[in-house]
Amino acid sequence: MTIEDFKSLITLLLSNRLSPEGLSYPDKVKECRSILENDLTGFITPIIKFAITAASKVKYTIKTDNDNLNSLIDKALSFINSDYVGKVSIGLEPLKKDFFRSYWESGLVLVKVAFNEIEELSLPVTAFVVDSSSVEVEGDETKFGSFSYSVNKKNLVNNDTNHYFVYKDCSVYKKYPTPPLISRGIWVNYQIKNNIKFLQGDYLKKIVSLLWVVLKGDKNRPDLKFDRKKAEELKKDLETALKEAKDVSELEKRIPTLIGRYDTEIKIITPEMESMLTENITRSIDKDILSGLGFVTVVEGLSSRRDIVLNPKPFIHSVLDTVFLFKQFLNDLFFVISQKNKEHVKYFSPNSRYKIVTSPLNSFWTDDMMDIMRVLSDRGLLSIQSSLENFDIDFEEERKRREKEAEKGDEIVFYPRVLQNVEQQVSPLETQKLGLEPEEEIKETSKKINITEPDKDNPIKMDYKLSSDYLEFVKHYAPYPDWKSLPPRLKKSLRTIKSPRLRRAWLDAFNNAYVYYEEVNPERADELAARSAWKIVKLMGKRTEKGWILKEKYREK
Repeated sequence: MTIEDFKSLITLLLSNRLSPEGLSYPDKVKECRSILENDLTGFITPIIKFAITAASKVKYTIKTDNDNLNSLIDKALSFINSDYVGKVSIGLEPLKKDFFRSYWESGLVLVKVAFNEIEELSLPVTAFVVDSSSVEVEGDETKFGSFSYSVNKKNLVNNDTNHYFVYKDCSVYKKYPTPPLISRGIWVNYQIKNNIKFLQGDYLKKIVSLLWVVLKGDKNRPDLKFDRKKAEELKKDLETALKEAKDVSELEKRIPTLIGRYDTEIKIITPEMESMLTENITRSIDKDILSGLGFVTVVEGLSSRRDIVLNPKPFIHSVLDTVFLFKQFLNDLFFVISQKNKEHVKYFSPNSRYKIVTSPLNSFWTDDMMDIMRVLSDRGLLSIQSSLENFDIDFEEERKRREKEAEKGDEIVFYPRVLQNVEQQVSPLETQKLGLEPEEEIKETSKKINITEPDKDNPIKMDYKLSSDYLEFVKHYAPYPDWKSLPPRLKKSLRTIKSPRLRRAWLDAFNNAYVYYEEVNPERADELAARSAWKIVKLMGKRTEKGWILKEKYREK
């Protein structure tokens, strides 16, 4: 490479502006937006889209101490922008994505919210994110809260109908923020890589010439004479063919051609370009871009063996910052709602309390973290709602399904077979419904029910000494207070239960289950209660040729 060629390369690399200085804020936003729309690196846009999706997956809820108000606000946010159905997506989900997209593109988010009356309350009905490149800011940067905002020369003023919310990734004394892609050095490194990639072709044209070698003659036939005229004709034919095959504008006007001796042979001679086209040229640029996105390079291991890994913690915290920003928006939104409806003391009294509740940012959870959440749920340290929402399962929908299953008796029908029910214990939900106690407390329960040996002549006849609490329950609610009160048909179906304690367990389970099913499914209360009672018999007993007897571990020592 000559000195002139080297100067030409440097000129080309520096031909595009590599500093955002001098760019207006709208131009900066457009520059960042063009990167995300036409990403030549192949990884900036996917990472930013992941950040937007991860923050959007978080569930944001406004919780007050009034359930009716919670329902009204949830309904309003769920159907926001419904007046434009078919033109824009309705609900909070698309608003969240536009909110986070505007942040990453510009560092500024401006949300316009329109209010209207819903069930005597002024609630948001329309909300959308304004194009940040069209936002103009006026005011004194030395005075707090002196900024005024306009869009396309139209001042933004809050009134009874519209309210504007502005969030900037900068000091409150600064008019415009610096877009994240610029402030983190991503834009500059992108421009460098852009120059190397797209200006490389222009540079190659300046330093690479295609040399076509035409060998004429045969070295094994020295008697053949060199025909200059025919060689010139061959040269012209070759040049004509090349010009017809490619656009002349993409080639040099003059194609260097050399005519040699011997029989005709055509070759192309080009300089060796491997060192220039190697990925080492852009590898450090890619690393700097990833660092700007929040993936910091960390070297681990001993001096003899070192592994280079990317630490994503800065990126995760950047996504968390956007989550907190949207949480702040909902907090401000509810404050405005409360101010517009302060005359409704039923909902907005001076002592009213509210908070913004969010689900976890589980897009970054590893398998180990999922296991930890599962353990916390198993130990009862997490609510059922939190446990379901951690796995993106809608709690209210699952609750409706479980209530419907209980009403139809599906829990009994689909109860695991004994071979599959390895633990051989009743589920906590069933225990609660039937008023039963866990397996480890059965011995304690047996102390409350002191059972004497049955009469040898009449094995069904038993003498029970029951606790006062149970007697009170039996007196008021139980359909069958004792074994004698069972209908003859039912007694006959239970004749295979030989153990007195199993009979008592069946009766207790039936009574408890009957009280529950009489409320949720009275038409099938007898059937479902009997199934529940037999489930307890199968739990505590084992079947023999003579009938059901009590398992050894449940017998009194």
